[in-house]
Amino acid sequence: SGRYITVFLSEKTLILCEVMIFGIIKGKLHKSSPQKSSFELVKEKKTWVDALYYCRDNGMDLASIVDEDTQVWAELEARKADTPFVWLGLRYTCTLNFWFWVDDQHLEFNRWAPNSKIEECDMSVAMDRKEDHLWYSKLDNETFNFICAK
Repeated sequence: SGRYITVFLSEKTLILCEVMIFGIIKGKLHKSSPQKSSFELVKEKKTWVDALYYCRDNGMDLASIVDEDTQVWAELEARKADTPFVWLGLRYTCTLNFWFWVDDQHLEFNRWAPNSKIEECDMSVAMDRKEDHLWYSKLDNETFNFICAK
């Protein structure tokens, strides 16, 4: 909502506006603190398995992206990375032939880059730290920064 003023200057239109944004903040908030991400970027270069162990050794897990909201929080963390991609907690099991989140969340939401979903052994998902923050299948032995879920 807001106020709009239109000013016409000989064949050009100038629109001035004041906009107020209204919405609902999800999650628990303390009155004195803004909403914080449940994700934490770790700026260490590790393989997917080493990243998983790092998160778990520190009381966390690799990040699961289950909806648009968690995607946005992960994007904010990914932008701070030193590597072109960041590991997420999504892995392919070639024994059972499906993708799964390491914290047992269902894979319903996704942000796959076109033609990047490779369903083979030793594949996990890394998110692009730039642009649209799309997901890519990557070999587990590559080393990237990673996002842990607190």
